[in-house]
Amino acid sequence: MRASSSAAFSPPRPAVPARRARASTAAAPTPTAPKDRICRCAGDGLGTYTRCIAADCTADADCPGELCGVAGGACSDGLVHAACTTPQDECAGPSDCGGDLCVIEDARWICNNVDCGRPFIVDAAPVTAPAAARDDWRGLVAVPAGAPALRVRLREHWTAIALAEHASVASFAVFVLQLLAVGAPPTLVSDAQRAMADELEHARIAFALASLYQGTGVGPGPLPVGRPRVAADLDAVVAAVIAEACVAETLAGLELREAAAQAEDPALARLLARIAADEQRHAELGWRFVQWALNEAGADRGRAEACFAAALASAEAAAEDMSSRPGDSALRSHGVVDAPLRAAVWRRALDGLVRPAAARLCAA
Repeated sequence: MRASSSAAFSPPRPAVPARRARASTAAAPTPTAPKDRICRCAGDGLGTYTRCIAADCTADADCPGELCGVAGGACSDGLVHAACTTPQDECAGPSDCGGDLCVIEDARWICNNVDCGRPFIVDAAPVTAPAAARDDWRGLVAVPAGAPALRVRLREHWTAIALAEHASVASFAVFVLQLLAVGAPPTLVSDAQRAMADELEHARIAFALASLYQGTGVGPGPLPVGRPRVAADLDAVVAAVIAEACVAETLAGLELREAAAQAEDPALARLLARIAADEQRHAELGWRFVQWALNEAGADRGRAEACFAAALASAEAAAEDMSSRPGDSALRSHGVVDAPLRAAVWRRALDGLVRPAAARLCAA
C-alpha cells in the first residue's frame, strides 16, 4: 500500500471540480447508461477514460433545496459518483479539504480520509480499475461486521483501498522495468517482484473486507492500462521513489501499525500488523534503491535533496489539514485510522524518522 493523500502521503491528483458543479456539466444520462448511472466523458478533471458512474441524481431538480454534484473518488480516476448535497455536508469542494478530495461517503460530502496504494500512472494521471461484483478476488478473512451505518463506511473505505492495492500491482510491475532500465542490482529487482506479490495479497484482503461489509462479493473490473509511464531516466526514477516509497510508504507502514494497535478484533489486528510489516519492507526497498542510485549509479544528489524537501513539505501540509478534522472512535476500533490520528502518526514519523534519514542519505 503506497500512500497517496492506502498508504500515507498525498501525491498530486488530477484536478477535480468543486462538488457544487452541476452534474450536467460533466456527465449526463444516456439511452445506453444503466439505471441509476450516468455516463461521463473523459477529459481534464473528469477522468482518463469515458465511463458510466453511479448517480443518485442527474439534475438539481432531483435534490429539493439542494444541488446535484459529481464527486471524485478516493483512489479513483476522475469523477465517480453523482449525488445531492445535504445540510450535513463537511465540504463543498477541494478548497475546503486542504486541496484533498471532497467525496461522497454515507450519503454526505466529506473530505477524503482514505490513503491510497502506490499509484499506477497512465497518460500522466493515476488510474484504478472500477469496482465490480465478483467473488474470485476475495481473500479469507473473518472480522466483526459492525452496525449497518458503520458497515457502509467500512465498505467504502476498504473498496477504495482494495482498488488502490490492485493498481499497485501494476505500479510495481512498472518499477521492475525501471530497475532493469537503470541497471539496478538483482537484489533490488527480486525484492520489487516480491513487493508486487505482496500488493496482490493486500488487494485480496481488502476486497475480502469490502465484500464482508457489503454482504456480496466486491472485486476489480478491468484496469485501464493505456500507455503506462515507464521513466528510464535515473533521476526521474529516484524522484518518484523518494515520494512514493521513502516518504509515502514509510508513513503507510507506521499508520498501519497504529491501525493494528487500535483494532479491537484480534484477528483484524494481526492482519493489519502483517500488512504493516510488508509496507515497511517496501519502504526499505525504496530507501535502498535511492542509496544505490546516489552512491553507485551517479544520481544527482542535489535533485534528490530537493525531492525529499518537496515530499516532506507536502506531507507536513497534509498533516496540518488532517489535524483539524474530527476524529471517529468507531472507525478506529475497526482498524481505520481517522484524520487526526493519522496526522499525529505522520508528524511523529516525519520528525523522528523520515527527515533525519533523508538528511543522512543526502549527506553521505
